[in-house]
Amino acid sequence: MKPQSLIPIALLALLAPLALFAHPAILDHPFETARLAILLRILEPDVAPGDYLFAGWRLPNALGDALGVMLGAWLPAAVAARCVIATALSLQIVGTYGLAAALRHPQPAIPALAATLLACNYMAAVGLTNFQLGAGLALVALAGFLALRTRSLLGAIALVAVASPIVAAAHLGAWIACGAAIGGVMLQAIRRDRGAMHEALSLAVAALRPAVAWLWPWLVDPATRQTPSWDFGAKLAAPVGFFVGDPTWRGLVWGGVMLFAVLVAGRELKLRLAPQAQAMVLAIAALVIVMPTRTATTMHLDLRLMVPLAMVCAAGLRGEILSGKVLHGLVAAVFGLHALRIALFLPAWQATDLSIAQIEAAG
Repeated sequence: MKPQSLIPIALLALLAPLALFAHPAILDHPFETARLAILLRILEPDVAPGDYLFAGWRLPNALGDALGVMLGAWLPAAVAARCVIATALSLQIVGTYGLAAALRHPQPAIPALAATLLACNYMAAVGLTNFQLGAGLALVALAGFLALRTRSLLGAIALVAVASPIVAAAHLGAWIACGAAIGGVMLQAIRRDRGAMHEALSLAVAALRPAVAWLWPWLVDPATRQTPSWDFGAKLAAPVGFFVGDPTWRGLVWGGVMLFAVLVAGRELKLRLAPQAQAMVLAIAALVIVMPTRTATTMHLDLRLMVPLAMVCAAGLRGEILSGKVLHGLVAAVFGLHALRIALFLPAWQATDLSIAQIEAAG
């Protein structure tokens, strides 16, 4: 069986918990569901929208709202919200596959299978649906940029100009990560050839103009101005938090298993990062270090960049071409780890689902 044929199975396994429980224990899921229900109510013909739509639709995260509203035309708000989560997770897998292919990975399905582990862990440990939606779109945009850049400069610039406001509308942090990754690739190109400076400037204008135009009312709002702060302790703990997720025994078991798996895979498969992947990883990692941990409107945006950073690493890692028993063993290990992670967080999801169902029944 080819690895490509396993991706739909991995996606089904990734999305299955969302179908099993009406109230997944994801950090921002209750807020997103309530926000979507309010939006759907406001958009009914007999309800006056007031000032909400005029102020709210220009905020970052509007793309998740728009997707939820479109789905909410046919589905209940709770189901539509879970469909948005499923879309965000699926885009991360598709984006990782496309990015690996654009980086000329000989077996791009293998990074995509690894991405199911990363996406599942982040969904279970942290959540943050809008950021995951933006991260998935950013990965797709990066894949398209790398694929077009060597064929058509105008095509690459047009893609960046179109993708930039879309990613920014999903989440500001994802747009920043996408821009940093493109910037890392262009800095690498400039080091090799000074003539690439013109291309880099054109891409910068294409990326900044439409997104800044979309975000400008939000950026100049006095409510968003506040002295930022940095928490370097949290930054140092970010990689551990990404893999472990929580300090419970379940999280520690998962973190230990994942660390062991990464070390074994790196040694046995002689993994290394492709040059362009190195540039993207270094650029995003630099952002994690220099970005503030808290601002007026968000916190831990720097730590969330671990998601695209890990996905780019997965897409850019390459080693020996796998076949036969080694390939089957790796695929079995990935699915085994995936099953373990789901088994570790399902009890918490089940308890949360039961508690909310009891509250709804009593209310």
